[in-house]
Amino acid sequence: MFARIIVALSMLTACTEPNPGLDELRTRVAALESQLKQAQVDIEALKGELEGARTLSKLLQDLGGAVTAETLRQPDAAMDLLDEPPETATEFSVARTLLAEDLLRQGRFVPAEKDGKLVGLKVFGIRADSTLKAMGLKNGDVLLRVDGAPLESVEALPAILQALPQRDRISLDIERKTRPLTLTITVT
Repeated sequence: MFARIIVALSMLTACTEPNPGLDELRTRVAALESQLKQAQVDIEALKGELEGARTLSKLLQDLGGAVTAETLRQPDAAMDLLDEPPETATEFSVARTLLAEDLLRQGRFVPAEKDGKLVGLKVFGIRADSTLKAMGLKNGDVLLRVDGAPLESVEALPAILQALPQRDRISLDIERKTRPLTLTITVT
């Protein structure tokens, strides 16, 4: 409809006789044409953004519960979710002094359940410079076992983490994007 108005106005302004009212109308038509062109550019940009949003929506569905508002506020954490392939490295080396830090403050651990039963702890909010990241953990990983011992509650986690600095080698059984994976950490 907007385009038809511009065409009609363009036909009216085709007159060549000097007329102040017609000159003003020509100026308005030119402005409307410019606005129409900008609107078309904006529409194309919005189409691209919509396609990007659809792609992101599909990706978020594929990731399931691995995305939280906290994750999206941390660009590094959000990018961790997009890393491909999901299980790149499985061997890591971490300084004993880093393991002595409060690992509970370096990420958020929430119960992960399957069929109403606790299967482990899902990890979120891992900072890029944290020991948890150095151990190979990524946002959205489900920590199933530490050195073969299942994680039976969030409350049991502090005692398990406090014992890590005394070990020379640590094995973390995790689930990453629904795939089982074992991370091996050598303590130096």
